[in-house]
Amino acid sequence: MKTVTGKQILLGLVAAAIATLALNSYTIVGAGTVKTATYFGDVQDTYYREGLHIVNPLLDFDTWDIKELPFEMRGVSIPAKDKFKSSADITIMWSIDPASTISLRNTIGTIDDVANKLMKQPLLSLVREAGRGVEKSQDLFTEQTQNKLQSFIFNGLQDIVKPYGITISQVYIQDIVLPEVITNSIITTKKIEEQKAQERARLEQKSLVYERSVRESKAKASAALNNKLATEHRADGELYASMKKSDGSVYSQKLKADAVLYAAEKQAKANELLGKSVTKQLLDLKKIDVDMQKAVSWDGSVPATLMGAGSSDVVPLYHINNKK
Repeated sequence: MKTVTGKQILLGLVAAAIATLALNSYTIVGAGTVKTATYFGDVQDTYYREGLHIVNPLLDFDTWDIKELPFEMRGVSIPAKDKFKSSADITIMWSIDPASTISLRNTIGTIDDVANKLMKQPLLSLVREAGRGVEKSQDLFTEQTQNKLQSFIFNGLQDIVKPYGITISQVYIQDIVLPEVITNSIITTKKIEEQKAQERARLEQKSLVYERSVRESKAKASAALNNKLATEHRADGELYASMKKSDGSVYSQKLKADAVLYAAEKQAKANELLGKSVTKQLLDLKKIDVDMQKAVSWDGSVPATLMGAGSSDVVPLYHINNKK
């Protein structure tokens, strides 16, 4: 059996050390990242971009992701003026300037230290401060309140990290959870509102039915009134025509009666005038005239006078001696 000497052991250790140094004499930087190096705890002034780099095998490296990254915190407590605390998930989109990595490694630490010290702690502080402007916890569900909180956190956080070469691009507040007592109150309120809405809808339906019934009743009443008026108008027309016809007949009869009355009145006046004109002297003269006519037409014969015959006529004899 071959014996291993101390010289061989030493040569083996040297060879192992050389192999180790040879393997650590380069570093590969991935896409979207940079590396900073430390030499026995001393941060070097150069950072390494993506690619293959031949380096001092004694250097230690820290990798920095310089892409836009999401920093997420879940169940962040958000207070409000009503003394209730809600919770929400908050996501911060941020990125690191590669040139700032050396400074960050010197002052803050690794990328995980940066996320904790420059993102997490300031975020919690800003959320508590932003909650002072929230009147009621349920306001967190309104778009206006959410935009206000996001804007407040964005501006506050940007002011904090900007000097360190960090950029904040967006803030999201999601999955808001209200305290159970408020949630129950909201559910109860919603149920009451739904009941009120249903009741309003039912009343509106009844109102529509009533209005339709009223319109139909008015339409029927209007139709009945129109029919009545039409009937009355027809009756009035027929009555007017009848009265006109009757008036014509009555008027004709009246004219006839007036004519008869007028003739009678004229005849009466004539008789009255005639009666007034016949005097005793006129009657005597008329009688003498009659006698003269008889005398002229006498033929000489003596009329026979029958006594007691009831005749009162006496023929005068004063012309008896006259010769023909």
